[in-house]
Amino acid sequence: LKWFSVAGEQGNPSAQHMVGYFYENAEVVEQNYRTALEWYVKAANQGHLESANAAGKIYDAVAAAMADQTEAKAYYEEAVYWYHQSAKNGFSQAQANLGLMFLNGTGVDKDYKKATEWWHLSANQGNARAMFNIGASYANGLGVTRDLIEAYAWMYLANGGASFDFSGEQVRVDYSPQVAQLEAALDQGSINQGRARAEEIHAQIMQ
Repeated sequence: LKWFSVAGEQGNPSAQHMVGYFYENAEVVEQNYRTALEWYVKAANQGHLESANAAGKIYDAVAAAMADQTEAKAYYEEAVYWYHQSAKNGFSQAQANLGLMFLNGTGVDKDYKKATEWWHLSANQGNARAMFNIGASYANGLGVTRDLIEAYAWMYLANGGASFDFSGEQVRVDYSPQVAQLEAALDQGSINQGRARAEEIHAQIMQ
């Protein structure tokens, strides 16, 4: 922390991000989200995409914890701003997070179509959470035409399918219950179609 702080004070954005991380996660120092945010914003203002996403997450979490959701609106809008700074420059986690903001209408007008558009950008980089959200959109007809086979393909893909590889992106959530629920609603032919579609999507992502 000492040396990251020295480098951060000299303007190194990667060091600034690490100082923010230390304060956010109570590494060596007492947890302090305000201080973490200050460091993340310093780095984000120099184009550090992970820091912009991290700043968005702090604003998002603070807003979600507020009792007065009218007061929380300004914090959600800040979260959207920082997510967008990161997402528009290709950071997949921010793209996934921004999609959720459009899904829930927090900080922006609810827009299911825009939510799926951001998730597609994130999924194209191997983000499993975005893949699952696309599947859920197809299952419920949110922003897209309802299609259970397409929904199954994306959820099967998000859950790892047949050991799908996404070049380092790891599946951190077990989506097996949701996959099983869709399988129960489909016949075997449709399941086979969904798995074939998942293979096709995987091939496109890995190009």
